[in-house]
Amino acid sequence: DRALQLEEYTFESSEPERYMVNIRYQHIANSDKSDILRSIEAANYNHIFEEYAFVPADVDASMRAMADAFIADAVESDSGAAYTLNFDQAAFTVRDSSVLCYETHIDIYTGGAHGGNSIWYECYSLVTGQPYDFSYLYEGEWSASLCELLYNSLVEAMPDTLFINGYKELPHADSVLITDTGLLFVYQPYSVASFAAGILSVELSDEDLKATGVP
Repeated sequence: DRALQLEEYTFESSEPERYMVNIRYQHIANSDKSDILRSIEAANYNHIFEEYAFVPADVDASMRAMADAFIADAVESDSGAAYTLNFDQAAFTVRDSSVLCYETHIDIYTGGAHGGNSIWYECYSLVTGQPYDFSYLYEGEWSASLCELLYNSLVEAMPDTLFINGYKELPHADSVLITDTGLLFVYQPYSVASFAAGILSVELSDEDLKATGVP
């Protein structure tokens, strides 16, 4: 059966006033049934676990290794505050189930005034198994029109909040998600505004994108 089958792997560990770790990973349960699914699963596993990835892949061991490294730092810390790591991945399909998207939400606190939080998206074609690369959005003759539209949308949503002045200062989006009707551009804290502004996003429809000349 080559139909996509997802299963969750979870890990939890905590010690009061020292640390709390929660990890959730989305595994393609039937990745051994298709070269395409196998490729996507391998890419997601290596992307998420990086130095904690094993050969052959072992999700449980990778989660344990990731947690152990974080817990070791927490135990050695003298910050007086509990360390927290919430690493939460969700997966879903869009565009008539032709695209698999991963959303990874990371909340981390290792002392100081506040922690850090971010959301990252990775999208893969279920037809070819290849990841979508959105760098072309900023490389063509449409780039200026696209950045101006994104900047104006951010200003409209968060007036007097941005610390960039004009679309020419707009950085590339930190992450891009394919939706059923367009693209969602995500800017993490400090990317275009202060930490207090949180994670900012702008969704442009297929029609919006086409009007800028983006192919």
